Amino acid sequence: MRNGAKKTFIKCCLLWLLMFLALTPNSTFAIEKLFFKESTFTKFIYPDGVYSEQYTELIRTRMQKAFPRATLLKVASYITRDNSRTVVNYYAQLSGQRFFKQGDRFFYVFSEINGQPASRIEIQPIPVAKMQPSMWPTRIDLVIVSYPIKVANTKELNRSIDDLRKKVGKLCYTNGVLREDVAQIEMEDLGPTAEVWVVATRDPFNKVYTFFRRRYGRIGYLPARDGEIYTRDFEIDATRAVGLNRKEQELHIRVEENPMVTDNAGNSQVYMGYTFIQYTFWRNNHN
Repeated sequence: MRNGAKKTFIKCCLLWLLMFLALTPNSTFAIEKLFFKESTFTKFIYPDGVYSEQYTELIRTRMQKAFPRATLLKVASYITRDNSRTVVNYYAQLSGQRFFKQGDRFFYVFSEINGQPASRIEIQPIPVAKMQPSMWPTRIDLVIVSYPIKVANTKELNRSIDDLRKKVGKLCYTNGVLREDVAQIEMEDLGPTAEVWVVATRDPFNKVYTFFRRRYGRIGYLPARDGEIYTRDFEIDATRAVGLNRKEQELHIRVEENPMVTDNAGNSQVYMGYTFIQYTFWRNNHN
């Protein structure tokens, strides 16, 4: 076969392969990646799974004892004839996460509370006598546990986006809402010399990044991911940009994609689909 014909043959083979993968149900092309949370819980039900009320209630009872203050507890257990490797592959593609293996059990922990695994997916084979292990059915446990973030100081701040614009001018991102609960948690953590404003927006990270790059200048960030979930962020020192006297006060702006907020009690919440813009003013006058 001549070189030209050989290259054409190879290209055709690659094209057919890509078309085959796109049409294959268990391929990454066919499964939309989702974040495991309350609103997507039902979408994580295994297609060929049969609901097990017995296992569900056993797990629910165990979770209620482990997390007595949980405000949200969703549990479901399913059994399928598919082997555990097939099931793991499906959930790895669906969640965009790489599952860990411990003995015969596969799992991925999405959140922890007080050092204990909370929201998670567990996959394990069910041994059956006189049956080859590769033919054993598989149990799938879906668990979501949530503790609400709590603010120790619940005083009303009575602030608005317009108030923030007066302080930071052209660097104020107005297409969002103030999250005063998150701002108060940050101020509790940073101490009395910090004044924090947090704007939450549904705008994608790239749009927010472009907004600040055009008004501030060159900004770098790392394209970080947790599996297939982007967790990009950047921080700039905007003290000079807004005309502050550094000897008296500084301004740092941090932008975070799909942020996780943790209060002083260790309760955490991930704000999927949001970009947070945090403005932190530091007072340098120690007198």
